[in-house]
Amino acid sequence: MARSAIFLLPLYLLSSLHPAHGYGSGAPKSQCGSLAPGHGIPAKDNSNTPYSIKLNSTQLSPGVSTEIELTHDGSDAKFKGYMVQARTDSDDSVIGAFEIISDDAQYVECGSVPQSAVTHVFSEAKESIKMKWKAPSDFTGKVKIVATFVKDYSNYWVQVPSETLEVSESTSTGIQFPTEAPSAEPEPETEPESEPEAEAESEPEPESEPESEPEAEAESEPESEPGANERHSEMHPIYKGCGKSKSCFGIPSKCLEENECDFAASWKPSGDQFEFEMYRKDGSGNYVAVGFSKDSKMGEDLVLACANANSAELYWNSGQKPTFLSADAGITDFKYSSEDGVIFCTMKSPSLLKSGDYSVNLNEEQTILLAGGPRIQAGKLEYHLPGKKLAAAEPVLLSLVSSAGVKSDLLVKLHGLFMLIAWLGCAGAGMIMARYFKQTWKGKQIMGADRWFQAHRLFMVTAVILS
Repeated sequence: MARSAIFLLPLYLLSSLHPAHGYGSGAPKSQCGSLAPGHGIPAKDNSNTPYSIKLNSTQLSPGVSTEIELTHDGSDAKFKGYMVQARTDSDDSVIGAFEIISDDAQYVECGSVPQSAVTHVFSEAKESIKMKWKAPSDFTGKVKIVATFVKDYSNYWVQVPSETLEVSESTSTGIQFPTEAPSAEPEPETEPESEPEAEAESEPEPESEPESEPEAEAESEPESEPGANERHSEMHPIYKGCGKSKSCFGIPSKCLEENECDFAASWKPSGDQFEFEMYRKDGSGNYVAVGFSKDSKMGEDLVLACANANSAELYWNSGQKPTFLSADAGITDFKYSSEDGVIFCTMKSPSLLKSGDYSVNLNEEQTILLAGGPRIQAGKLEYHLPGKKLAAAEPVLLSLVSSAGVKSDLLVKLHGLFMLIAWLGCAGAGMIMARYFKQTWKGKQIMGADRWFQAHRLFMVTAVILS
């Protein structure tokens, strides 16, 4: 009896364990409803939380953005993870769209609403995170910003609410806050403090590791953090935040997954402007350019190029010879670098990119075209090289972070395959039938005609059809 009890005891203990799930690299869509980490431990009481959500204003007009800040009460209670949403006071539904202004942030799509939630990217300790929230243009009512703060594996607070934010029609300009001033502050405040904090918090983590499943490793294992941060720091800036805080597009197809692109471009909204980045690996004496089109073909489209070390260049492409328009066109904050043969440009563009009679509205859906080729001189680009162009699969809104898929070239490949079969296979076989089997199969008929002729005709008709 005692021996049976000893045998059954481990089985009972195993059956009583509950699964634990940690999200060291950000919360997934599955947590949109609860905003709770899967630690298997009850959350702390929100009445004693050391964290708060600060609002730039408690009144807002429809379609206007305001800045919010996730922070602590002044103690050493820094947080490692978070997830934040905006919810209506009436039915607790997710509403509005966020804009990221911090590196340690990424979008989560909740309820098929783009940019409707934000979560962390790294599990380093943070003092504060700033972002913007934009009210829908057709909504009026009361809203609360709710956030989950994770201090460590055992201590977290779920759905900590902000003050009530009232969205109402108003003519007052005092509630429409400028977008430029807040966006300049987050980087110096958050970045310098994130690295040392990771060192300070790394030692207590192993205590929580044995009690949880390996999935919590990213949050609790100290040795995984330096490696992840090292890979992050070695990554070229063009790849950082792709699909999370900005949209990216690269050549060849799927190169962004391995951070090995020949050409790449990224874009994201920045207030009432758009911030673009362009990259080319073999950039010496060459250019990389982004075209904005209504279809997937280059022609009658505006092109923004990274080629000149002094300024961005705008072209009108009506064929194989792009026409130079301007080196200004409202482009600001242009930066150009060339290191080890790699060129990299960053710039900000107005939402209406215009030069003379040519213009494109970046707030409308655009099919992104990416290409590169040799640069002859300032204001003069050569036609792109073979295999050095790519078109997005469908039009995208540049104001939303998305994955610009690549247009499929399956039809082109099938056409090439059919041409090979037609002219190397069928046409060749048809000529052989007429040359060598005309006498051999003479007098032997199928359906009233010689066999060689029927075979010859079949092959030649097939060659025409496949062409």
